[in-house]
Amino acid sequence: MPYIVDDSKCRFKSGLTGTAEKKYEEWKAYINQNGLHPKNAAARVGDSNYKKLNAVSEVYEFRLTGRDRVLFEIVGMTVKVKQVGGHT
Repeated sequence: MPYIVDDSKCRFKSGLTGTAEKKYEEWKAYINQNGLHPKNAAARVGDSNYKKLNAVSEVYEFRLTGRDRVLFEIVGMTVKVKQVGGHT
């Protein structure tokens, strides 16, 4: 079963650049259309600085641009996006 992105409850920060938005959409497509793991999808959209935020949860972030990040949680095979834009 492939990974899928759920961003239905995502908070999009104001001021998201066109470049950041494009990278986010590309990342989602790599996951939803190709079933890639979020880390592999992040690597395909550029210098992502993908990291797990703490040892006990499945919450991660990666860099879209110098100022914008994506914050998400992996629950089973679902990637639940919490925030796009800004820093966590």
